[in-house]
Amino acid sequence: MIANRKFLTRGRAHNAPLPAARIGRPRALRLQVLNALPKEADVVVVGAGVAGLACSMRLAKAGVKPLLLEAGDGVGGRVRTDEVDGFLLDRGFQIFLTGYPEQKAMLDYEALELQPFYAGAAVRLGPQFHRVADPLRHPIDGILTLNPAHPIGSPVDKILVGLVRFKSLIGSIPDIMAAPETSIEERLKAEGFSPAIIDTFFRPFLGGIFFDNSLGTTSRLFQFVMRMLATGSNCLPKGGIGKVAEQMASRLPQGCVELNQKVEKVEKTGEGRSVRITLADGSTVTAQRGVVVAVEGPEASRLLGDELQVAPSKPGTAVGTCCLYFSSPSPPTPQGTPGNILYLNGERQGIVNNMCVPSEVSQSYAPPGRSLISVSTVGKLQPRMISIPTDVGLFG
Repeated sequence: MIANRKFLTRGRAHNAPLPAARIGRPRALRLQVLNALPKEADVVVVGAGVAGLACSMRLAKAGVKPLLLEAGDGVGGRVRTDEVDGFLLDRGFQIFLTGYPEQKAMLDYEALELQPFYAGAAVRLGPQFHRVADPLRHPIDGILTLNPAHPIGSPVDKILVGLVRFKSLIGSIPDIMAAPETSIEERLKAEGFSPAIIDTFFRPFLGGIFFDNSLGTTSRLFQFVMRMLATGSNCLPKGGIGKVAEQMASRLPQGCVELNQKVEKVEKTGEGRSVRITLADGSTVTAQRGVVVAVEGPEASRLLGDELQVAPSKPGTAVGTCCLYFSSPSPPTPQGTPGNILYLNGERQGIVNNMCVPSEVSQSYAPPGRSLISVSTVGKLQPRMISIPTDVGLFG
């Protein structure tokens, strides 16, 4: 039970607004701002999220100085961290997976000072939490989960997890993305997993990754994530997830990032490959060699219109999540449970899907003498869910 603990969301304290000076102070990298935008650039990149930053890094490495336009006041998009009262609040619950190959090529892991999560989870079922563990990283804990009395799946289920993990390492990543496709739920059933482990473990665990407790996401992404989990570690950077975007931006040529520059229109000039970009203030920039629109789907549709429909995304239902932050004098960790573990709701009741204590992973997330608790829901948070502290208390 989380009782008598301060409830934090980004920009608000429980039942009382934070003073303006304390609301969401972004921990964005300080970037040089030009006195005036250039009228021309070789390539313009719209959006300074990690996709736009990665694209700009590639262009710079190839000898092309990009002009990166960002509508917000900092780089990173969703990969940002705000500071509130000494707490570091990532914009949504995020985990840094070290196994991603593109990430390895672009980032200096040592400089990020990565702090690991426990390789496993604590699943809430009934009145207790039950630990599941990666047997290769926590052999004793892994062996204990093979006990037939362990409620999170059978011993056969645990062996099947190992087999699926092994199969995810076969072939290349392009092979995974070209494999026959079904839903994650159908794939788990085809692999022989019991309904018990699907509902108590895979549904909250993978549901938290893909924001989809129905497990209707493509099985290709399931296999890809299993490969990343097998080849890397789950971590948080010291100083928050925003340090990832800050490091990427710091590797770009000085003066190529422009913040607070909202793009209103992207259109061909009719002269070769050049493209005209119109900003919210009416000014224009001509990209002589082209433009990269690195923003989310709705914004890309607004900017590109019919041009985007040449290769439309696969239609599907939108998914989402809500991340809520709490503070407490001490971490609400059950006795004998590692503080840096991920908690899962294995009962499919209540609004909470998963929870963790980021300050137990990296002490930088909370001021001395305090703990930061991150709680995530899957799906849209409805107004009726206003009694969040009570619901979270029921979870643990």
